[in-house]
This record gives sequence, structure tokens and C-alpha cells, in this order.
Amino acid sequence: FLICCTGAVILNGKGELLMVKKGKVTPEFQTFIDKAYELGFGGFNFNNLLKRCYLDSRGNVPSEAMQIGEFTQLNVWFPDDKNSEKFNAFINENYSHLISSYRNGGSIDMPPVNTSKVTGIYDYSKQFDNPEIYSVGDNLNDLPMIEEFCGFAVSNAQPEVKAVAKHQCNRICDMINYILEEEDK
Repeated sequence: FLICCTGAVILNGKGELLMVKKGKVTPEFQTFIDKAYELGFGGFNFNNLLKRCYLDSRGNVPSEAMQIGEFTQLNVWFPDDKNSEKFNAFINENYSHLISSYRNGGSIDMPPVNTSKVTGIYDYSKQFDNPEIYSVGDNLNDLPMIEEFCGFAVSNAQPEVKAVAKHQCNRICDMINYILEEEDK
């Protein structure tokens, strides 16, 4: 299975769509774009399911982005982490009623409001009886997931991620081995 677009799209092992959460493209999105342009974005795209639409270097929204009317995730990238942080704060302070915003270094992932890696995992786990859920991550956008589930941080994770993780691992197979060893006890 795949949980994509920060929890907004879930695919089974055959690539078939199991679940999708979409947000509406509204006139406020031009404000997001204007702010990203003001801060010197390096890239900005709209995703609708797994289709992308990119903004041009002047911050102009291609007509197809506004015509699709819906999105599963927006992404913006800044070459400067400080501007990434400013943009993320701008979205969270002014538009959290429309969109969720998760910073990942210079990148910002913006799925529909109330959508996250946490909600995506919960949505997927509904098909199982009493699932044991573990998570692993490396960057700021993984913090809610690591805090919610028995979180691991990879060894090269951001310090903030390592601080909240219950365990650390060098590789994913180390995490799996740890889990299996704990179950055997």
C-alpha cells in the first residue's frame, strides 16, 4: 500500500485507489502563491490525485490548476529554510481553516484541511482489527506521526524529530527487527 500526498491519497499494493481526500481550490490560493513569490519560492505545484500542475517562475497559476477546482496536496519549495518557515507560519496563522501545512526543511506539504500522515494512517488501519502501528521519520513533517504512533527516528533525522521519537534506527530493517524482537519477549 501507499499513503501519498501527506495522507490524502491511499493506494493498495496494485496501485488502485482506496481513499482520497480533496480540498477545493478557492480564490485565497492566489494569496498563497503571492506570498510564496514574495518569499522567493523555488517551486510550487498543485496535485490532484497523482497529477501535478506547476506554477511558472513569475508565480502565475496555469489555467488548468484553477480549472481542476480540487486538490489533494499543494507543495512549495524554498531554497532558504527561513523563508520556508515564514511561509509555513503564514499559512498556519491565516489559512488553517482551508488547508493543513507541514514543513519539511525547505519544502511545505499542504494537503486539505484536517489531513495529515496521522489521519492517513488511521484511515488505512480501519481495515484491520486492533492494528499495532509503528512509524518512522526524519523531518519536521513527520513529528505528528512520530508522536501519535510508536515513533522511530532514523539516525540522520532532524534533532526535533529525534527528541520526540521513542527509538532511533539506522535503517528501516533495524526498526523492523526491533519490533519483532519486542514481540518475542
